[in-house]
Amino acid sequence: MSIFGVLGGRYVAHDDCIGRREQAWQKDARLRNEWLLRFDDVKDYEIIQDVREDRKNGHGVAKSIIGGAIFGAPGAIVGAVSGKNKQVSKIYQLQFVVQTYDHGKYLIDLLDAFSVNMALGVKCNSSKYYDVKRAYDYLVNWLEKAKAANSNNIADQWN
Repeated sequence: MSIFGVLGGRYVAHDDCIGRREQAWQKDARLRNEWLLRFDDVKDYEIIQDVREDRKNGHGVAKSIIGGAIFGAPGAIVGAVSGKNKQVSKIYQLQFVVQTYDHGKYLIDLLDAFSVNMALGVKCNSSKYYDVKRAYDYLVNWLEKAKAANSNNIADQWN
């Protein structure tokens, strides 16, 4: 069962493997080679994420102009600082580093997979966020299943 759309255009996922597509790295110099991570090879994984709360001051310039027109210089100052302070949650980094039993490491960058500008991040209430979240949930589930199945297989081999 292929779920290619869940991981964006740069990665392809199946029940038994996840890989980076050749077409993606041919167009993007940062993704140098394709790879295939098999379910049976997953030993452990780490999630690297950067989620921040940014403050957004709404329309300070516009309020400064209106305040200045009505009340002069003091009105401009009050108008500039009276904008609504709004907190916006954004994700700036969301990566999986997967370790295999042969000591290999694979990087899956979800924001890059969905062509997100890392400097701007993804707002946590945007449609792009929900696409990334769906891929994140899928990957966590897939990696947890692989890790559990593989640790049981290793334990069975020692018994």
